[in-house]
Amino acid sequence: MSEKTEGIVRVIDGKRYDTSKGKLIHTYQYLYPGDHGYRLERLYRTFKGNYFVYGKGGPASKWSYTEGNCSFRSSGIEPINKPEALEWCESHEAPANVMDQYFSDIIQDA
Repeated sequence: MSEKTEGIVRVIDGKRYDTSKGKLIHTYQYLYPGDHGYRLERLYRTFKGNYFVYGKGGPASKWSYTEGNCSFRSSGIEPINKPEALEWCESHEAPANVMDQYFSDIIQDA
């Protein structure tokens, strides 16, 4: 999980999201590069405690874009709040110790 995505910076709603400065929390990959449904997503936390997902994927992934009736692989950054980040971890196979480390204040015992 020490792998980083270098140089991806987006300003969204006046906030800068930079993968080289954010803390990488978890990486999820579905399928393999070259597959139409390929998806790579990485959850980050900024120095100020904001969360965002960097993702890239094939033409049949959520990260694709469409021109006319053709879809193309693409990438992007999606800001999310803390409860959404926990939900992302739950649905993207993050280990329990990772979720405890970042979300212990909102995780409840059953």
